[in-house]
Amino acid sequence: MFEFPKFEKPKGFQYKHNFLKSVIFQVKYPIANKVVDSIPLIKGNVGKFFKNFGEIFKSEVGFKFDEKTPILQSTKSSTQGIEFRADNGHKVLAITEDSITYTIFGPSYSNFENTIHELELYFSNVLNDTLGIKTLNRIAIRKINIIELELLQQLKTNEIIQAVFNKSLVDSLNYMPCINYLTYHISNNIYKRNTYQLNLNYGLIPNQNETSKRQFVLDIDLFNFKSDFISSNLITEFQIINDEIFNIFNWSLLDSVKDSLNN
Repeated sequence: MFEFPKFEKPKGFQYKHNFLKSVIFQVKYPIANKVVDSIPLIKGNVGKFFKNFGEIFKSEVGFKFDEKTPILQSTKSSTQGIEFRADNGHKVLAITEDSITYTIFGPSYSNFENTIHELELYFSNVLNDTLGIKTLNRIAIRKINIIELELLQQLKTNEIIQAVFNKSLVDSLNYMPCINYLTYHISNNIYKRNTYQLNLNYGLIPNQNETSKRQFVLDIDLFNFKSDFISSNLITEFQIINDEIFNIFNWSLLDSVKDSLNN
């Protein structure tokens, strides 16, 4: 898709640990008023997998002109959808009039293959069987990695960053005369090819506590914004996007960093 080297992996492959802060699966579709009317049915089909749920509200506001300065005030609040949340808070499913978003926080995510069943239940079944939504206009996966390293020796900032990321991503830092004073570095990059967009953000997070540990972020957000995507092909598309994100992850980090995930 974006020409990153393909990382060959056996079926069911996963690292023993991960750097994940969160994994977000999302689809968007044209506004469907039937979502709100279908909340009781959604609760019956999906709610049994979650202990906690609550309605999502949207507020509409208006200006009240009271002789002088207009006052902004809420006029009414209406139901927009429903949110389900796991007991431990590590999984959150939100279904609204124009989107379904499933967020899994790092400790509860293993690999894509182990998540397919949940995606079928929370996306395919809800879209096709419960809501009858046939076309989508956005399919996305976003994986945010936080990498924490403890420095056992004094290193220059560019040496620290080069100990984590692919040389191609950070080489330009070597030419900055003030590199030794760098405390924060985030590179934001957007790539588009056909109906796909990749937002790739990476870098060094500021050291808040003056410890020997430093944190780095690798944020990979990849989506297909085809306006008439057929919802019945959703799981296959999630697989395609996930495979590319895996390729980007493996290309972006040095082998020594990835090896630490199997220790």
